[in-house]
Amino acid sequence: MKELKAPVSVKFGQNKNGNAYDGYSIGVLIMRSWVPKPLGHVSQLNTYNYPILPYLVEGSNFQRILGGDMTLLPTIVDAAKELQASGCKCITSSCGYFGRFQKAVADELDAPVYISSICQIPWVLSGLSEDKKIIVLCYDDSLLVRPILESCGLSDSDVNRCVIKGMCNEPSFSDIRKCQGHYSVETAGEEIVATALRLQKENPDVAAIVLECTDMPPHAAAIQRATNLPVFDITTLLDFINSVVE
Repeated sequence: MKELKAPVSVKFGQNKNGNAYDGYSIGVLIMRSWVPKPLGHVSQLNTYNYPILPYLVEGSNFQRILGGDMTLLPTIVDAAKELQASGCKCITSSCGYFGRFQKAVADELDAPVYISSICQIPWVLSGLSEDKKIIVLCYDDSLLVRPILESCGLSDSDVNRCVIKGMCNEPSFSDIRKCQGHYSVETAGEEIVATALRLQKENPDVAAIVLECTDMPPHAAAIQRATNLPVFDITTLLDFINSVVE
């Protein structure tokens, strides 16, 4: 049985409107989007067994975040500072492509910032033999560019050990960008699993999978069962971080 511990004292926070509250483990910078948030999604608060505080980044959307619109940086930093002031002990985001802003936001905060699941890649690779690679499944591989990877701490040798594949051309998964009012979570999951299996077959030296996209974690267990490989995503990152800051 897990040993019960007294509550840990945390820094008390107060937001700019003067509403004081405390006790949030993770603050989540939210990109405005319309897609469903099933259990396992970073923006589905029932995913967690610890308190999460979401914060909508004003002006954010699919095009600006994935396109790397750096004019959003001051707004993102302000939002992250607001979460920190509200008592959050770690800051993350609802989209892996926020990784472009990882270093810039981390440099401005006292609380640790792990803004993208991509931040896990150097650690994942460090646990594998040097002849092994990892699959990185993302929304659009053409947009997962070097500045994002470098901001999240990847070296050139790390990047060379990544098999990066986007899902944006798959019939169902691509619907997340269309704002059409419907989206088949189940079919999209089948596409993700099929892609992971194909990449595993084409790359027998892969030893793990990292999911960039926060729409993918609801399917992580299915990917793991199908490939028999460790699967890392934003929820595995946050579970770990929460365990060291709670």
